[in-house]
Amino acid sequence: MTVFYRILLIFFVVSFIGCRAPRETVVTEPPGKAQPPPSVPAPAKAGGPFRWDGFALGDTFDTVMTRAPYDNPCDDDAVDGRVRRFMVYGAQPCRDRVFPEDTTVFFFIEHTEERTQSLATKIVAFGYLHGSYFNTRTTFPLATREEIGRVRSVLGAMRGSFTIERKDRSLLVERYDGDIHVLVKDDRAFGYVFGPMPDDPLNEQWRGIMQMAVRYTPMD
Repeated sequence: MTVFYRILLIFFVVSFIGCRAPRETVVTEPPGKAQPPPSVPAPAKAGGPFRWDGFALGDTFDTVMTRAPYDNPCDDDAVDGRVRRFMVYGAQPCRDRVFPEDTTVFFFIEHTEERTQSLATKIVAFGYLHGSYFNTRTTFPLATREEIGRVRSVLGAMRGSFTIERKDRSLLVERYDGDIHVLVKDDRAFGYVFGPMPDDPLNEQWRGIMQMAVRYTPMD
């Protein structure tokens, strides 16, 4: 075979191989296959530490009392052997004073025998019942009257529960991590207590809260 024919043969072989380039593979979904549903945002979780109307646990109570509606509590008492002081505000008339938006409010502050410092002690626990005052004034992600199912989905696993009673009235107290206590009535959050609280439902602090609920808070 002459050199010319050899060169011509090589040209045809190279051209043939080049024409057989790999084909692109396209993957398509089978007809009728359902697309995955859009993701649903998870409920907001309670992360703490929280603030309410400009204050937080650990603040001194005298800084809260400098302004309305905290400047005129309807009562205060030393509790638990004078370990804490119970400052209260009623949703219904309590010594002719009423807290706004049908809300009962209470603070537990450190007790001191030093009269000049009696209100300059730290807020160790705080809570409110029934009304809507704090629903728009807090970083806590739940409101009063929330369905208890939603409350549990936000707060996570319950640490325990007990019932507090006064006369013919009662509230279920559910305890959660972060010293969060939910007071439940008719499967809704009747109120919340934040901060360390006694385990005993007969303790003077829980009895004081139940007294505020029955005497100065709408419960029907």
